[in-house]
Amino acid sequence: MEQFVGLDVSQDITHMCVIDSDGKIVWQGTCLSTPDSISGAIRAKAAARQPR
Repeated sequence: MEQFVGLDVSQDITHMCVIDSDGKIVWQGTCLSTPDSISGAIRAKAAARQPR
């Protein structure tokens, strides 16, 4: 299933929202506004969706 990530980046905190191809919200969250924190949050969510 195709998903899209939207980011609202501020100096300290980034808000994230993942939606599916129908526009339904799949996940929302926040993290620190550092490259490592943003990529880590997205990777963690993607890893949780992988079939085991």
